[in-house]
Amino acid sequence: MLKHPSGNYNFSIKSYHSDQNGKLTLPALFHFLQECAWDNARLNDFGYEFLKKRECILGFVACISSNGRISRVER
Repeated sequence: MLKHPSGNYNFSIKSYHSDQNGKLTLPALFHFLQECAWDNARLNDFGYEFLKKRECILGFVACISSNGRISRVER
């Protein structure tokens, strides 16, 4: 069972998070959702530290270029 099944998060919306009509962009929304998911995983003890202790962190970084190609960069 999750210790913290849900949470409330507050984010400051900056001008670069919005489009020309003042609406939140989809990429900005996904960024905020990712921040919520990251914090929820941490609060429920299965975030980065949990994975690091169990050596589940990958030893590489994936770089995505503007043309959509994914390349692997060793750490």
